[in-house]
Amino acid sequence: MSPFVERRTLENMTPRIDRRVSLSGESMSQIDTDGWFIYAETGPVEGLEYNISKGVIIVRAIECDITLLRSYISRNHAQLQLQGEHLTIEDLGSSNGTEVNG
Repeated sequence: MSPFVERRTLENMTPRIDRRVSLSGESMSQIDTDGWFIYAETGPVEGLEYNISKGVIIVRAIECDITLLRSYISRNHAQLQLQGEHLTIEDLGSSNGTEVNG
């Protein structure tokens, strides 16, 4: 019997800032603040900040842009889209819905 081989390719986004650790002397004023970004205040990615430069899918599946391994996050939960200078969010038929600002 051959050993287990992982066949999925993970393409999760790399956070632009990880506030869980020191910024190693880099001040916040030196970090680029142009464009859209999301910052996780709680949960499994708390302290991580991600640039939004294209469409981003947020789901429980590990093969997406941002993975949130929580029971209340659906396998296909929400998608962020840039439309010109505007950022929109679309619920992808999640069980618990998607809220903005509360």
